[in-house]
Amino acid sequence: MFRYAGLNANPVLISTKSHGIPIFPTLNGFNYVISAVEINDGILLFDAINEFGAPNILDKELLNWQGRIVREDGSSNWVPLNPRKSAMEAFMVNATLDADGGVKGSLKNQFTGNTAFENRNDFAGLGESDIAEELEDRYEQLDISDTKFENLGNPYEPLKVNFNFDSQNYVEEINGNLYVSPLLFLRMDENPFKQEERKFPVDYGYASKKRYIVSIDLPEGYKVESLPAGANVKMGDNLVAFKYLLSENNNKIQLSAEFSINRYFVSPEEYGDLKKFYQYMIDKENEKIVLSKI
Repeated sequence: MFRYAGLNANPVLISTKSHGIPIFPTLNGFNYVISAVEINDGILLFDAINEFGAPNILDKELLNWQGRIVREDGSSNWVPLNPRKSAMEAFMVNATLDADGGVKGSLKNQFTGNTAFENRNDFAGLGESDIAEELEDRYEQLDISDTKFENLGNPYEPLKVNFNFDSQNYVEEINGNLYVSPLLFLRMDENPFKQEERKFPVDYGYASKKRYIVSIDLPEGYKVESLPAGANVKMGDNLVAFKYLLSENNNKIQLSAEFSINRYFVSPEEYGDLKKFYQYMIDKENEKIVLSKI
């Protein structure tokens, strides 16, 4: 179809992750094919199988280092498969605490790149009740209502997901003080890396960023007793980075945070530092704001 439109298009042979890495181009080394359009400043990759694909946005199973483009003139070359742009997840939360330990508010979520692709696949074809159930599985102990999507069927625009929430599970009351994590239900509770050592690389598939802006209105009759300190840390040559900044003004708490994975491939030798980095980030996200009665 691309050739019929007058474009310089050729097949790209791929070995999926479950099939292994093709060190050399062999007849048995590949088990999948996509299309490449060569333009002046590079190559655009397309997979016709998935309806939510976009240029250079491939299923994670296909992001297996490199593929082999085979041209009409008989020449062939390796081409990188992993996206050149970071995928983005943005979270904007407006929340209100009450003196009884409840929290309610709204979340506005925006996804781009591979994160949008994966979420479109998760939500495609689901009814309203199934979508609410899927979101409540993601955000445990949260009652979700008024869910709205934008661009769910349009892979060329950011995917937007908005909803209202209500919960009695994210604020602790101890001796008259209230304790709450600034990220509420968005914080990470558990380190995904549990092994002491690792013999194989960590493969994220693609570079990504998560950005958070959280605004929390305090309950009447309470003031901020203490706020967690901010953070701005990175690992190695900026492989991963974490920023975390809190402020309080006019009985409102503002949080700005960002977690970025800038290299999708982490060697076994870097695993120990990566595990420590995640634990530091988790500990920081779970530090509590302390509110006391006026």
